[in-house]
Amino acid sequence: MASGLGIAFCGNNLHVSSVVLHAEVSQPADVEKCLQRLGSAGTPRRGKSIGLMFACVGRGHRFYNGTVGVESSIFKRLYPGVPLFGFFGNGEIGYNFPLSTDSRRASEDMEAGRGDDGDGTFMPQIYHSFTTIFVLMRFDS
Repeated sequence: MASGLGIAFCGNNLHVSSVVLHAEVSQPADVEKCLQRLGSAGTPRRGKSIGLMFACVGRGHRFYNGTVGVESSIFKRLYPGVPLFGFFGNGEIGYNFPLSTDSRRASEDMEAGRGDDGDGTFMPQIYHSFTTIFVLMRFDS
């Protein structure tokens, strides 16, 4: 049985999106394409949004052929003025949210998840390795 620590974000005036950069996302152009999906929570507002980044220790500069800060610099370019906090770890917990309406990507979101629990609901795969999880939170008044 897997164990870990997870956190959830919710509230009436909170809009959240998250993306998982899987191991095959290894080129800056692919990282940018994935991070653009974070905008599904709405346009981040200066002073009213924060970003979180939880990266595998294996996705540092060696993963990008010696280039430091590839993923975080793309986030900062796409979402200027949004502070980014995070850390490296051994194993990541998260999933693409909101779940994709694209059937191919939605099935990837569910891959290796719990599947149908008998009540018609599905649980996305949340435990990962060699990934980076990005979360973008926007606070409205």
